[in-house]
Formats: sequence, C-alpha cells, structure tokens
Amino acid sequence: MRLCYGTAAANPYNIPLIKTYKKDGATTVKEENTLTADKKSIASAKAYENNVLKKQTDYDYYPNGNLWHTKEYISAGNYITTAYTYDSQGAYLASKAIGSAVHIYTYDPMGRLKTYTEPKYQGTSQI
Repeated sequence: MRLCYGTAAANPYNIPLIKTYKKDGATTVKEENTLTADKKSIASAKAYENNVLKKQTDYDYYPNGNLWHTKEYISAGNYITTAYTYDSQGAYLASKAIGSAVHIYTYDPMGRLKTYTEPKYQGTSQI
C-alpha cells in the first residue's frame, strides 16, 4: 500500500508540484514537477527514490500549448527524444522517437494508433 503524505501547493491549473509517498518500508519516493513559465504545463518531471534521481523527463511545447518534444533521460547524459506532430486542426498525428533507431507512430482523428514503423524491420505495420 502506498501512503501519500505530502502534496505540494496548488497552482492556477492544479498541476501537482510535489508528491511524496512510501514505496515500501525502506523506500521513499518523491515525484517533482517544474512548470513552464506560463504555469499551464509541466516543463520537467523528476522522480527520486531515497533522494536519488531515478527518472527525468523534460517537455517542450508549441505556442498553442500542444506537446512538441519530450526528452526522457535513460542514464547520465543519455536520453530519448520524442517529437510530436499534429494536423491543421490540432489533432495528434504522429510521434517519433529519435535516437539510434527511429520509431514512428501515426494516429487516426480519434487518437487511435493507426500505423507503427519499426526501424529494425524497415517496415510499417497497419494496426
């Protein structure tokens, strides 16, 4: 059972800033969000176990507020960047993980996964 014993102060959009809980008897987890300058979205999310950083993801947004890039750190100095694209009405179209291998996901207007391109097989799967 997780016992949450702290949640940070509110902000204009009620985005949680800090949440701390016990994972088990010996492990305290702290999840920490840093907001964008306009305080509408999360700029960075970090997770710590016993005060040791275990996970970090940074977020960049288009001027209209849609997600543009995420950068998920997998080890010191190494990360996976994912780019997001949208159609002219703002509907989510695709995401592309950029790194040694590029994975491309496309979506229909309802947001359902439509195709997935996996670099290993150099092909596209219809979903």
